[in-house]
Amino acid sequence: MGSDQVGVKIEPAEAESLSMSGSSGILTPVSPYGCVKPISPEQEELIHRLVYFQNEYEQPSEEDLKRITRPNLMESRKVEKIQEIYLEALKAYVDNRRRPKSGIIFAKLLSVLTELRTLGNQNNEMCYSLKFKNKKLPVFLAEIWDVGT
Repeated sequence: MGSDQVGVKIEPAEAESLSMSGSSGILTPVSPYGCVKPISPEQEELIHRLVYFQNEYEQPSEEDLKRITRPNLMESRKVEKIQEIYLEALKAYVDNRRRPKSGIIFAKLLSVLTELRTLGNQNNEMCYSLKFKNKKLPVFLAEIWDVGT
């Protein structure tokens, strides 16, 4: 195996023998028996993306923290309790309806709910900005968005 290739050891007994391999900086298990299977470029790219993803989400930005903590909330404990009840109900529903992949479905639903909340907030901001700018909305939209005409 060349000096620029990254490898993965097949035998778990030799895990303590590690060295740096190649320019990528990824640890490569080295076996005295030469049982190292090279990683494909696609696998190496996947590893880099996973490391990037992990670093990105372990350290949320200030904007993300503000969005998560909701500083204008008056009774955050009550809201958290109510949210827990809804989450447990949603989890039970998903578990009972979609047995084989319920964990994946539940995670997808949570991400969609977060996105919907963000879109709802953006919609409210747009409605209030239109209201303060005295923009004329069609009657139908004013009724849907509960914006006075």
